[in-house]
Amino acid sequence: MPEFVDGIRAYKKRENAPSFVIADVTIKSAELATWLASQPDMVRLQLLESKKGTYYFAVNTYQNPVPVAQEKEEIIIDESEENMDFPETTTPSYEEF
Repeated sequence: MPEFVDGIRAYKKRENAPSFVIADVTIKSAELATWLASQPDMVRLQLLESKKGTYYFAVNTYQNPVPVAQEKEEIIIDESEENMDFPETTTPSYEEF
């Protein structure tokens, strides 16, 4: 259910209005000021059209979905020498080359 905005109304433009006029808006300043006082510093509004064809303002509450971080598998590496299997090798002497 949309949150309606108190104190501001939109109406379809007059038939003889120029093509660049989209809608007529009426503001009741005291009513709008009271409503705005209960809102955060910035309010995003949408001008919507009802199923009956009338216009109204509603608060835009859309928020971009936050991508869920994929959990990374934790890999534990034990680097202690006692757990390492090294093949038995001998260091070649200089004369062997």
